[in-house]
Amino acid sequence: MASTYKLVFRGDIAPGHALMAVRQKLQQLFSLDDDGINKLFCGRPVTIKKQLDQASAEKWCAALLKAGAIVKMSPDGEPASASAESGNTGAGRPPQPLVAPIGADVLRPEERRKQAAVAPNTDHLSLDEPGADVLRPEERRIIEDLDLDLSHLSLK
Repeated sequence: MASTYKLVFRGDIAPGHALMAVRQKLQQLFSLDDDGINKLFCGRPVTIKKQLDQASAEKWCAALLKAGAIVKMSPDGEPASASAESGNTGAGRPPQPLVAPIGADVLRPEERRKQAAVAPNTDHLSLDEPGADVLRPEERRIIEDLDLDLSHLSLK
């Protein structure tokens, strides 16, 4: 059993939280600028706290989860990538569900609904030759010629 722990963050957001709100909360919590918060949400595991005893690590896990960030608690000697894959979130607690990245396929092929190709009925449509007048006589707008006297105007 390790005496010190570290917290590893992969960029996972807890269900029910918005990404921008979590980014703002973490930015305030850790006093980070835009570049610093972008490093946290880079998609790779990032160690955000080290050398914590178990009680402190669990408090940090709870505080970060309340802010909407899912972090993994792992022994200090373990590499960050191994702890992120193991799902270790603390002693006595089940691992947090992993959140799939945006755009990922979360269904296996056999779970996807099969949809047959639909051929729409186009029998009621027709095409005219290029340049044809497609308006019916009742749809045309009649524009009357105006009788204007412009003799008093010049270009000088």
